[in-house]
Amino acid sequence: SFFNELAALKAAGLNTEGRLFISDRAHLLFDYHQMVDGLKEAELTDSKKLGTTKRGIGPCYSSKMARSGLRVCDLLDFDEQIPATLAR
Repeated sequence: SFFNELAALKAAGLNTEGRLFISDRAHLLFDYHQMVDGLKEAELTDSKKLGTTKRGIGPCYSSKMARSGLRVCDLLDFDEQIPATLAR
């Protein structure tokens, strides 16, 4: 996860404070993206498998392209944005 990566950077002696910025348009990757990724790969025959890392990148990107994914900016107006996004 993001926070694990930050902890690893800190443990390696790298200071990210004031140097790391996250766009408000960044899409959020959730556990269900990883589950979908694994299930889709399991459905395929050996000759058709993509060799996914099962980290959910593909399904998250699909949500982005379908404009149904949640972004960081959606969290800023959580009470208004989340119900509207889920209704799509």
